[in-house]
Amino acid sequence: MLKKTVKMLMIALVVLSLAAPMAFADPVKGEVIAVEGGSYTVKDYNGKEYKITEDLAAGLNLQTGDLVEMELQEAQPVNVKKAEK
Repeated sequence: MLKKTVKMLMIALVVLSLAAPMAFADPVKGEVIAVEGGSYTVKDYNGKEYKITEDLAAGLNLQTGDLVEMELQEAQPVNVKKAEK
């Protein structure tokens, strides 16, 4: 019984240690480099590009050169807001 409990606790610890960095990840800041129809291309400060749909950017009225802050989930933007310069 004790062996089974210790095994379950170890599994829970591994799962939490893997999930914690995703839950507390810092937002990514970047610049809108292209506006194409209903999507935006944002380049972060490390050079990685992200595609943002019009649904995520609803009401932000983004234009080329605007700075945005994105929350990522599985390397895809899930929340976008304008950032201060």
